[in-house]
Amino acid sequence: MTTVFTKSRIFIIFAVILTLLAIWFYPVYKNWRKDTLIEQLNELSVIVDEKPGSGHLWVNFFRRPFSDDDTIKAYDYLLRLERVSKGITRIYYEETEITSIPSRIGEFSKLELLDLTSSSERKSRNRLRSLPDSIGKLVRLKYLILKGNEIESLPNSIGQLKQLVKLDLVDNRLTSVPKSISQLKKLESFYLAGNRLTSIPDSIGQLERLESLQLRRNQLTSIPSSISQLKRLTRLGLDDNKLTSLPNTIGQLEALQSLSLPNNLLTKVPNTIGRLKRLRFLDLESNELVQLPNSIGQLESLEQLKLKRNQLTSVPNSISQLKELSDLRLSNNRLASVPKSIGQLTKLNHLYLDNNQLTSVPIFIGQLSKLEWLKLNDNRITSLPDSIGRLKLLKVLDLNKNPLKSLPKSIIISCLEGTPLATTSDLAKQLAQITHSGRACFPNNQ
Repeated sequence: MTTVFTKSRIFIIFAVILTLLAIWFYPVYKNWRKDTLIEQLNELSVIVDEKPGSGHLWVNFFRRPFSDDDTIKAYDYLLRLERVSKGITRIYYEETEITSIPSRIGEFSKLELLDLTSSSERKSRNRLRSLPDSIGKLVRLKYLILKGNEIESLPNSIGQLKQLVKLDLVDNRLTSVPKSISQLKKLESFYLAGNRLTSIPDSIGQLERLESLQLRRNQLTSIPSSISQLKRLTRLGLDDNKLTSLPNTIGQLEALQSLSLPNNLLTKVPNTIGRLKRLRFLDLESNELVQLPNSIGQLESLEQLKLKRNQLTSVPNSISQLKELSDLRLSNNRLASVPKSIGQLTKLNHLYLDNNQLTSVPIFIGQLSKLEWLKLNDNRITSLPDSIGRLKLLKVLDLNKNPLKSLPKSIIISCLEGTPLATTSDLAKQLAQITHSGRACFPNNQ
């Protein structure tokens, strides 16, 4: 009996010793294994950094070119590393010429950021053509950056990325967006500029947290009315498309601050645009607008209004209500006159009226006390009002290519006080003789 008891005690003591050794040795082994894997990855030109204080790892593929075989081998090492660390949370590919991502990407359960940004200006760049379905398994992913690749379509599984906050697909080859995108309920930034999209699915209206939607440089002919459901949207970029109209529901984007629509085919703007009370920036340059709705005067927060290169023959008087407007650009239209109400825009510091059909400048121009830039070149102006001399903050007054015969005395005085002018060379020479300071007044014509 005593012998059995003694053997039991020895076994227990031996087990305890082994346990203590294991407790002591396992962290050592774990760190040794992690260091070994990191060394193997370094040999493949894959750099692993540990985020200070967290134990989480950031991985950077940086060699050019990086073959598919190298990628598969690196993923094998990384997944082993994932199991002996607190997790890989970020993976970057820097100009690696990669064309595909292994399906095992879905096994990085703690990944929060995947960045395959590429620049078309470099010869060595990422050339990703598609995403594996397994991308949908990255349930913690918050940032997916795929700018500058050659992706033609997205898998439906992308809708499973429930934590995604930012999705950047700028400068790829997408022709459509899957309806499953509507499942990305936490998405705040969605960048699709520089693709080949001809339409956007109605389901985009379900992205209830979306704040920025960039659709520049596509081939869109219309925008779904469901866009009105994006109640948090602050920035909407639609430059360089083929839009002929905007949905009336656009006026329901109550949080919108920036609306960019240059280089489209718009012939009119819906009256509902006046409901955008928080809009600060509106760019409608290079369209085919022939008139503006009176409701434009209701944009009480508007600071910049760009209307260059349209077919406008008039500007509504309601524009005087834009009390916050500092920048008004009406170049290259068909304006024969401007309304007196513009004189009420007391915060205006940039006014571009060049390349129109103006024959005169109204007296009220002198009321724009904060004006710094006034472009009147390429019109039919024969004379200027003396009130223009009241613009004490004026830095640039461009009068080039107008049939001016003389300038008011107030302008000459302003010129002598330091305001540079740009006017026709003949007039500049004549006035230089009068003022004896041609170089100061007309630096562009000497």
